[in-house]
Amino acid sequence: MVDEANIKEGLTYEDVLLIPKYSDISSRKLVDISTNLTPKIKLNIPMVSGNMDTVTESRMAIAMARLGGIGIIHRYTPIKEQVNEVLKVKRAESIVIENPYTLTPEHSLKDAKNFMDEFGINGLLITDNVGRFEGIFTRRDMMFEDNLLKPISEHMTPKIKAITAEQGIDIEKAKEIMKDNRIEKLPLLDKKGLLKGLITAKDLLRKELYPLTLKDNKGKLIVGAAIGIKGDYMERAESLVNAGCNVLCIDIAHGHSELAINALKTVKDKFSDIEVIAGNVATEEATFDLIKAGADCVKTGIGSGCFAAGTRILMSNGTYKNIEEIKSGEKIINKDGMAVKVKKSFCTGIKKVIKLRSSIFHQSTYVTPDHKYWVGDLNSVSTETIHSRGYAKLLEVQSKTVPKMSKYKWKEVKDIEQDVLLMPKNINFELEDYFEISLNKRSGGNTRSGIEYEEDLVLKPSYKLGYIFGTFLGDGTAHKGVNKKNNSHVGSVRWSLGLDELEIAEKISKCMYNISKKESKIVYTKRNTIEVRFFYKPLADFLQGFGKKHNKFLPEKYLINNKEYLKGICDGLIDSDGYEEDYGRRTLNNSSKRIIELFGIICYLLTDVFPNCEKERRSMGNLKGTKLENIKPGFISRIITTGEKRLTKDYQLAKILENKDIGEEVMVYDLEVDCPTHSFIANNAIVHNSICVTRLVAGAGYPQFSALLNCSRVGHELGIPIMADGGIGGIAGNFAKAVAAGASTVMRSRSLAGTDESPGIAIMRNGKKYKIYRGSASFGANMTRNERNNEKVDEEYNPEGVEAMVPYSGSVEEVIKPFLAGLRSGMSYTGAHNIKEFWEKAEFVRMTQASIKESYPHDVELVK
Repeated sequence: MVDEANIKEGLTYEDVLLIPKYSDISSRKLVDISTNLTPKIKLNIPMVSGNMDTVTESRMAIAMARLGGIGIIHRYTPIKEQVNEVLKVKRAESIVIENPYTLTPEHSLKDAKNFMDEFGINGLLITDNVGRFEGIFTRRDMMFEDNLLKPISEHMTPKIKAITAEQGIDIEKAKEIMKDNRIEKLPLLDKKGLLKGLITAKDLLRKELYPLTLKDNKGKLIVGAAIGIKGDYMERAESLVNAGCNVLCIDIAHGHSELAINALKTVKDKFSDIEVIAGNVATEEATFDLIKAGADCVKTGIGSGCFAAGTRILMSNGTYKNIEEIKSGEKIINKDGMAVKVKKSFCTGIKKVIKLRSSIFHQSTYVTPDHKYWVGDLNSVSTETIHSRGYAKLLEVQSKTVPKMSKYKWKEVKDIEQDVLLMPKNINFELEDYFEISLNKRSGGNTRSGIEYEEDLVLKPSYKLGYIFGTFLGDGTAHKGVNKKNNSHVGSVRWSLGLDELEIAEKISKCMYNISKKESKIVYTKRNTIEVRFFYKPLADFLQGFGKKHNKFLPEKYLINNKEYLKGICDGLIDSDGYEEDYGRRTLNNSSKRIIELFGIICYLLTDVFPNCEKERRSMGNLKGTKLENIKPGFISRIITTGEKRLTKDYQLAKILENKDIGEEVMVYDLEVDCPTHSFIANNAIVHNSICVTRLVAGAGYPQFSALLNCSRVGHELGIPIMADGGIGGIAGNFAKAVAAGASTVMRSRSLAGTDESPGIAIMRNGKKYKIYRGSASFGANMTRNERNNEKVDEEYNPEGVEAMVPYSGSVEEVIKPFLAGLRSGMSYTGAHNIKEFWEKAEFVRMTQASIKESYPHDVELVK
């Protein structure tokens, strides 16, 4: 039993401030911000770019090394491609390029052009087949040449005219030769004339332009790369080490695990000379265990749980809304089925997510592994007992522990095993009981004087109106046009049915007559279908507001608490776009997510349980000339006939169909809810809002500042650097606090995602510039990556097809300047001349809740 007195309070960076002290520093420029990434690797600035596929590839890593930091290239790519990114960094800048790009004299101009285009270079060295230097070739040598099939030998500068130097020449002497001869490339040869290297003017100039550039003992830029802990991680590690990678980063959200520690030991045993970063962790014990296993740097910070864009939140009016679109003040449903207000909505950055799929929602949930769900824990019960007695009965019985405890509990999703997800049994939706819809027809006037209308028909809730709405949402279309004979505007509503559905067609016709006293026509078409046609423009105008094709929906004002009307919608949906199975279970099959969600809500309001849902796999069928991602999938929803078996006293149960680590990183979001339970409903499951005002440590996970303090104590004692990862929120002052609290380096991800050097493309939208990318969990990105690896494609990535746009922020250099300036200011305020002194002198004052300025991030827009 946990003693409440031993529950530790956790602090974020916003909870504390640095206390100013006496300082003899006359200028913040005088402080030394160099630091150690690992015991063997020293950085000139304490900044590391995150190993996310939206942040660090070769271009970012090159920029970071030139500025004095380091970039960690992500691992979400085949080994060969990650190795190529490392090689690009190594070849990007070196005083002496040991293995310059070469071709032979016999290669064609076209070969040279293609080669230079592929590697983004402007010149090549020409050698024979044994490596003997023959000449230099640049893009200028082929200007105005139309025949690209000519050999390079006819256009290159031959060796007798080329300026060369001996291998091992002094750099200053090389500069003199290049200056005197006004050349940009100086090949280095041995006494036999074999090519041994190259010095370029561009690299010499960069040395002056970027004085903080970090290079290894071979004069090449330093770079890190991420590896996993499963599958090909050792093969990946070996390939990266052979490519010259300076440090490996074991990439896992929860670093204090047996798998992570074993992987760390394996890597260090095989590659004893390579430095390894391990994490993420949040406690002293975890830090000690990783250091003991061989970590050369420990990465701290386990952030709050969050959901990917497109996660559907249950609103108080019975509809669903994407989590990223929810605003403060809107009302949603909580754990107890009550309508509560949203206090705040947040984008919490780019984080790793896992895939969770349940039996009562149509799409998978992409959620961070540490997010908490309200579950029914049956891990102490055998599978045989569950099958014989049922989930619901077992959950109502307390566990056999001493003292006995409820089987209902908050649990991090990564720890969920033989558990069931839960929904409130009694949901108090805020629904109206009645509505009236006035349909007006044209009574006179014209476009010049103004068109006059008069009320022609009033629609009121009834079974028959519900049936018309339901069948229209399933198989109906609204048409408007112009009568060519008299140039009048006309409209009609049509239902398209199968030849065996005459009974349904007649029912639609009767319902239409009952509510409108107007006749409709039943027509057999040439397409072998039955069509119900109702010619009445006011109704066509009205029903066009229900959307089209895959985007149909019932406007929220017409979802009311009237069971006869709701039964009509339910029957209409099933008759038009569903079927009844042999044993009586009724099923809806539709391609509109909002229709499937509506059907679920109506089923709950009518039967007290949500239906089972599943997503049909995309199929090309016999279609040609299209791509799989352009095929709209369908959704199946089945009414549960034995609903009472899914209900306990307070909850409906949902089986977990899938819970797996997909190794993906996406933009994630969370809500803060104004209720004591701090809960809401996400994809039909009760979840906790991670941003909780109590900020108490609960289970695994600490607020970031407290986690850093804990880990730094052990790291400093054992002489191993600590890296802070997360919780900074793009605030320069928090960067300084992280270093003051004991971090040797700070990893930044979201702050760098909108820079020139990050992956993705720059676009203009509404007069503003953004960096846009698919996101590693989008279907397109996943398909491309998996197709390259001949792996199975998971078509459920990025369920709403949302593209993440980060405001364009310019160059990396400009973005990191404020962070470094904030660090220098913090050090000067405490009188610290270097980072070690900063650790020794820094003291913090605790802030009260009332004094904390709200400063949460809002720098991501989403577009469809």
